[in-house]
Amino acid sequence: MNFQATPPRYEDEYPEDAKELAELCEERAKRKEQGKHNTPIFLDALPEPVISGEVKVGRNDRCPCQSGKKFKKCCMNK
Repeated sequence: MNFQATPPRYEDEYPEDAKELAELCEERAKRKEQGKHNTPIFLDALPEPVISGEVKVGRNDRCPCQSGKKFKKCCMNK
């Protein structure tokens, strides 16, 4: 058997992965300085939620047509 005296370095065998890992470590250090180190990175890329001005009617709420019935039995399927 042929054993190497020292194992190959990860950076030498996988330079692209090592570079990406170094960038992620730098990004994490920046986020830690900003106080965002517990927030996943992908949450920063999400758009702001859209809030409509309408009030959402639930299935079991009274129907907005003033019939007195529940929405699911009155206008839900119209």
